[in-house]
Amino acid sequence: MPVCTHCAFPADHVYTTYASKSNVRLSVCPRCETFADPLIEHPPLLILLDLVLLKPRVYLHLLFNRDSARLDADAAVTEQAQATATATATAGRRDTHVHAQLARLALAAVAAESAVRLLPHVTARGLCADAATVARTVAAVGAETAAQLATTTLLALAVLRAQGWWPARKRFAFRDGRQENFVPALIPLTLLYSTLVPLVLQLALAIWYTPASPLEPAPSLASPFADFTASPLRALRHLSRCALDQPRVRAVLVPLSPHLAQLAEAARSIQHDVATALAEWAASDRAWAWAGTRLLGGMASGFGLRVLLPTPPVVTTALVLAGWAAAAGAGRAVEWALT
Repeated sequence: MPVCTHCAFPADHVYTTYASKSNVRLSVCPRCETFADPLIEHPPLLILLDLVLLKPRVYLHLLFNRDSARLDADAAVTEQAQATATATATAGRRDTHVHAQLARLALAAVAAESAVRLLPHVTARGLCADAATVARTVAAVGAETAAQLATTTLLALAVLRAQGWWPARKRFAFRDGRQENFVPALIPLTLLYSTLVPLVLQLALAIWYTPASPLEPAPSLASPFADFTASPLRALRHLSRCALDQPRVRAVLVPLSPHLAQLAEAARSIQHDVATALAEWAASDRAWAWAGTRLLGGMASGFGLRVLLPTPPVVTTALVLAGWAAAAGAGRAVEWALT
């Protein structure tokens, strides 16, 4: 059964057709008295733009109203009878459609993520990675995607069961079409809708990406990070000099000078290691690609889950982070097993 994209109230249908199939009348939601789903008439490009802009109505349209049954005004049955017959006949077909869409989007997400990770291996002559590298990357991406979707889905279902939202054990003041039409497969479908768009946009922007020539020296990124990590040490050094000007403080610190020298040496070593690690991470194209994709995909995933589920923002953020942690662990395990 479709839902209103403004208030999520369940609707029997979102549009009515007449003798001419091009003559369509949108249904009006009985609760908010607006069109139940105006996106029915929008082309796929506008729906994609709404998905990029993270509009709540596009999630409800894609999850509940896409390919929903229409009301034929010229049929020789009453509107209520046709709505009941249509809801009964399309219940199993909707579940099949959701699982088929989930499989297609999962394959597309694995392909897009694999392409993003293989971008550093693309040169003017083509892909310079061997078959083993490609297979290892695809296997790691597949394991990460499966682990992330499974972890987030299972934890979300546990939270919904604890709240009594699914399976429904409580009566709420208003009818919620999301609850009445909820199936567990909608959770990973929402995550895939949210994370696939940043990946596709990154692949589109890769057209203007030109790797640095090996003959050109790479810009040094160590000095900014070195200055950043050295600033706390400079502050401590300044405070120590001011403290040594006091006789009482000097009497206490002078016996501890050998230990303080060892602490200073350890601090300089930590400073050097942190600056080197930050510089290597900043110079890695794969790290920047991973950070940008995960940041955009994480924000979009959290927003999509907030539209679908009645969970607080803190719980939704925890669900997304748990999925990330599971994906990172699964990817590391696959890479370790294949190396």
